[in-house]
Amino acid sequence: METSIALATGLVLGLCQVIKTAGLNTKWIPLCGVVIGAGLSFMLPDLSMVLGIMAALSAMGLYSGTKATAK
Repeated sequence: METSIALATGLVLGLCQVIKTAGLNTKWIPLCGVVIGAGLSFMLPDLSMVLGIMAALSAMGLYSGTKATAK
């Protein structure tokens, strides 16, 4: 189960970056991340909806923490 959370976090982070480079306004990226995380819970068999959303929120925190540290 731990590997699916790590996989979901990486997938959410990567897909959000793709969506952002496609031109979506950056204020909508966290919402897209939560939707992607919830959607991944249907694709990964041992990932519940709560864990999918938690992985999405972890990915958003990872991104914003890295961005703040780089400044």
